[in-house]
Amino acid sequence: MKIVSLAIFFTSMYLVKSASIEIFASKTNLKEGDNVTITTQITLLPSYQITVIKWLYNSSIDIAVTTTASSIALYPNIKILFGDRISAVYDSSTGYILNLINLRANDSMTLIVKLTSQNGDIYDVANKSLTIDVKADPVILSFPETIFVNDGNKLFVESILYGRPKPSSNIVNGDQTFNAYNFIDFSNNTYKYFYNLSTFYANSCGSVVLLNVFGNGVTITKSVTVLVQFTPELVSLSSPVVQLENFSIYLNWNSIPSGTCPVTYNIEFLNSTYQIVNQFYGINTTSVSIANEANATIFKIYAVYNGTPGQVLTQPIPPPQSTTTTTTTAVKTIIPSSKPEISARQASNGLSTGVVIGIAVGAVVFILLIGIILVVIVKKRASKAIKPDAFPLKDNRKGSDEKDYPPSKKSQDPDQMIYAQLGAGGGRTGPKPNPINSNYAEIKVDDMGYPARGPTSDRLPSNPPPYDDVSRRYSRPPSETFDDGIIV
Repeated sequence: MKIVSLAIFFTSMYLVKSASIEIFASKTNLKEGDNVTITTQITLLPSYQITVIKWLYNSSIDIAVTTTASSIALYPNIKILFGDRISAVYDSSTGYILNLINLRANDSMTLIVKLTSQNGDIYDVANKSLTIDVKADPVILSFPETIFVNDGNKLFVESILYGRPKPSSNIVNGDQTFNAYNFIDFSNNTYKYFYNLSTFYANSCGSVVLLNVFGNGVTITKSVTVLVQFTPELVSLSSPVVQLENFSIYLNWNSIPSGTCPVTYNIEFLNSTYQIVNQFYGINTTSVSIANEANATIFKIYAVYNGTPGQVLTQPIPPPQSTTTTTTTAVKTIIPSSKPEISARQASNGLSTGVVIGIAVGAVVFILLIGIILVVIVKKRASKAIKPDAFPLKDNRKGSDEKDYPPSKKSQDPDQMIYAQLGAGGGRTGPKPNPINSNYAEIKVDDMGYPARGPTSDRLPSNPPPYDDVSRRYSRPPSETFDDGIIV
């Protein structure tokens, strides 16, 4: 009989309907910084009294407890988690209230309410849970302000991010994107990411990489400068060194590849014994002009980056040049941007003009050569055509009583023989022929050798006048003749 009674008792305990618990939050979709009110309402079974109500953090940490049916109190240790951001109060019209202010992502939890009620020797236990999820926008907790890498090495970067839910990230360098290849979860919404970037060289110095973080619908970006540690290479001149007559020296060189990182240049001027006569440090341009360096015969130039000197270029200084020529050269080398650029079309037009001018000049020279050759040929033919007997001699001193004797065509004609003996170049300045007997009439002459006035003998003269008188009576043939020709 007792066994039956006990069975009925335990059966009745489990068949009895339990008390109901209603728990809800004043706001959902919580974010950091929000405030929330959590209300708990209890509906007991008839004749049951509340024994105890507990609120637990993730089923393990006590938050609050009821000391009586109309009161609620916080556990002292809960201040470790929430500090002064949590409070509890009982309101007869609404129920038991927990207030959380300025929420944090770490406040996310599963809140469990446990109710124990009693009716005599019968106890009723009821549980109800509520999930509190506080989202947090991503935050970059750690990322280098400046990244250093050696020339020719790959870059490894780490970042520590905070956010709920777990954020994602990548690093962008130029047109390349690098995702994190690994991460560590610190279980408090904090994560550490690892990135493996490409190889960096001196010409990449000063480049900017971007860290992009995505989470909770928000994107944040942080830029970082990459400084490449390198030794500057040998400086090369962009134009020959120029020295003017006043010992002014002009130097122009090419910049060292260094990306956007600043590189300075040091220049030293030395004499013939390699002693420094002048020096300039920290030059941040690629050209310089120095005056009155009469003792300088050698110069040295090298680049410096971040305190590291590069390779040294040593060259002799050329002797002074003329002021006019050197000034033009110096202006061209010091201000290269002022030199006009020649387009392909301009170069083609210039070439065509040069070809036309060259052809015209060549044609003129060719015509002049042909004209000179023709003149020479004509002169040679004219000189061959001239004969000594082609010009008859004429007595310009005949008197009124003298007869006109035409010259004979015989070879014994004294006039012809005289000029034949003279030959080329004959005449008054040429060789003198021997006197020749003549059949011409004898002419009376006066004391000076000129013909005397008066009657003359009708017979032929037996003794002709002297050669000089005869030569004066006849005109000299012309030494040269000219053909009608055109001289070009």
